[in-house]
Amino acid sequence: MGSPRTIYLHIGKHKTGSSSIQKFLKQAQCHLGEKGYKVISDLEVFPGAGLGETSRFNCFHIAHVLLRSGLRTPARLRGRVPVLPDSAKVARQVNAFLDAQIESRAILSAEALSFLRSPEEQELYRIMFKGFQIVPVGFFRQPADWLRSWYAQIEKMGLEYHPDAASRQGIFDFSATSWLVQDEDIRAFFGTDGIYGSYEKAIATYGSVLPAFLEALELDPDAAFEMERIWENPTTGSGPTVKR
Repeated sequence: MGSPRTIYLHIGKHKTGSSSIQKFLKQAQCHLGEKGYKVISDLEVFPGAGLGETSRFNCFHIAHVLLRSGLRTPARLRGRVPVLPDSAKVARQVNAFLDAQIESRAILSAEALSFLRSPEEQELYRIMFKGFQIVPVGFFRQPADWLRSWYAQIEKMGLEYHPDAASRQGIFDFSATSWLVQDEDIRAFFGTDGIYGSYEKAIATYGSVLPAFLEALELDPDAAFEMERIWENPTTGSGPTVKR
């Protein structure tokens, strides 16, 4: 039996250089292909009508096949993903798509994957990636700094936030104990064998997360510096004061 096909699954988190990584994946497709890595682009999900491939490398449609329906994500609040009547069926369709696309190694990026937590999501995750060896790759950031940056991003997107009990749930939970900064729960979902790095350490070492990401792929980190440094989604504003 040959070696299992491998998917390096970049799970984010948000606000840890994920947009830079995704733009890099788009620009570096040929380079990565020469190294044996297929870069997976997102799918458009049409309930009841199958899937359509896109040119974007933030695979948020694929991620939302797995995400629990009640979670108010930015993509859902902005009407960018459909409600799925049968997520398991679509997960099997995505699995068939990946099976046809991947010969050896692949990279799939979607920071919305960092929202996964529940046993039901774990089962859909198992269905979607059946037959593949998954190597999760994620970057984590100091909680207070991350929450301030996340608050600024939500503000930038114009998503409505009210500081009441109902809004302080889901993506609007900016409390110091927010589920969004319980990074040990992300590690528990994806497994302790994942490659989890520090955003702050990557920035201090390289000035970018891209070299650290390439290291996770067992590629030369200097390849990141052969291309223009990419930073997207800059945010300003102090956001809420978060006490540890």
